[in-house]
Amino acid sequence: MKLRRPSARLADVCWLPRFIDKARSLLDGTLPPEYRERFGDRRGMDGAFLRFFRLEKDAFVEAVRKSNGSDAAVAKWFYAQPRVTDEKVNDWNRLAPEFGKPGEPGFEAFQSVMRSMYKDAPYSGVESIFEVIEADESRFRESGSQG
Repeated sequence: MKLRRPSARLADVCWLPRFIDKARSLLDGTLPPEYRERFGDRRGMDGAFLRFFRLEKDAFVEAVRKSNGSDAAVAKWFYAQPRVTDEKVNDWNRLAPEFGKPGEPGFEAFQSVMRSMYKDAPYSGVESIFEVIEADESRFRESGSQG
């Protein structure tokens, strides 16, 4: 499974390409169990994305299914949603990469995840959810493994 980076953008929206990739993998049955368990979970970035734009997980997955592999079709669906505005997108793009940093949303949850899931990970200076995902997945890219 290949996922785009958290910071990758589609239609100027970070996280959207990654969430599309996960939805496509879910639909074709290739989403690994550890991702499938947390797909759209309200406690993670998927859930934050869905809540921020007031989207339903099932509606998003259905839009991806109907897109027949077209990112542009999903982007068009996304921008047609009533709570998606240019202002909200700009707010999301400023906020999302900061999730988990001290003083930002998700700080306590991020600290808990780092203590439980990543306690032995060789990451120094990682402060945000985006950063830990990038660091974690770059290890897989460097080792040739798929994550």
